[in-house]
Amino acid sequence: MASDQHQGTGEKRIPISAAEKVATQFGLQQCLLIGWDGERAYVVTYGKTKADCDAAAKAQDFWTGRIREFSFTGAADAQDFTRRRAEHDARAADARERIARGGRPSSHRFSLSQTAGTPDATQRAEPRSTDQGSAERRGDWMETASGRKLWPLDIRPGDVHPEDVAHGLAMTCRYGGHTGRFYSVAEHCCRLADYVLLTSDYQFALDLLTHDAAEAFLGDIPRPLKRAMPAGWKEIEEAADRACAAALGARYPFLQAVKDLDSRILVDERAALMSLSGNAWDEIERLPKLGVPIEAWPPEQAKEEWMGRYERLRAALTAVQSGEKAGQ
Repeated sequence: MASDQHQGTGEKRIPISAAEKVATQFGLQQCLLIGWDGERAYVVTYGKTKADCDAAAKAQDFWTGRIREFSFTGAADAQDFTRRRAEHDARAADARERIARGGRPSSHRFSLSQTAGTPDATQRAEPRSTDQGSAERRGDWMETASGRKLWPLDIRPGDVHPEDVAHGLAMTCRYGGHTGRFYSVAEHCCRLADYVLLTSDYQFALDLLTHDAAEAFLGDIPRPLKRAMPAGWKEIEEAADRACAAALGARYPFLQAVKDLDSRILVDERAALMSLSGNAWDEIERLPKLGVPIEAWPPEQAKEEWMGRYERLRAALTAVQSGEKAGQ
């Protein structure tokens, strides 16, 4: 029992017999082989029984998505992509190591200047010339993690920067903090983006990764409270969502599919993070799980994960758009 899958076009595939041979030789119940020829990926799975085959197929779906995530910049950009990915992995590993040995995470300040053009820990951003003066903005301003001014009641696209969004979402806990472990809005967004990468729809993945971007500045308000907020708040929230989407390259208004997946992931999150109270969450009781992993990343890792995905998705979309223009 087996299946095979590959990216791109072409007839070349890994034969199922190759996976079966490896499984037989090493006494394995399941086997998954992944190949890359420099342009496209090839995946084949083998399972000894039907249950093994089903499990292997799920692994195949997951790893096919990861291959697409890591290879979607194309062969022409492979060297630059590899460098950026290595830098991201090194930063994430450093964050995990410092947290493991009890070091204080540097989550109060970004240091991503080499890959994202952001100020490092020794620099402060000057107030942006696009602020147009506080007298022309609604309400008072707050200072963001990068040192910029931002008016939360009057957010504009020029005010929104990926490094600030990554920082704010990574430091914001879902469910008003009432989870068994710290679980950030940043991880929530990453899990949704990873889920749809299986379809190779990079724009949809970016929409999901950034759909809660405004919460980096407005906070994550639990649904029961949000629904009771006055109309004035809804206008502020919608304006912030619109500005963040424009700044980050996402679509707005949000697609219904974004809202649907945002509800379905509640099933996964409740099972992984909430108490075993038995309380019914009426709006999700009949919804199926997404089946995504919930790991409860610490803030330092969460912001690196979010930022890495954002950079790679924007690079992928740029490559796709460039290819479309070249073909016209």
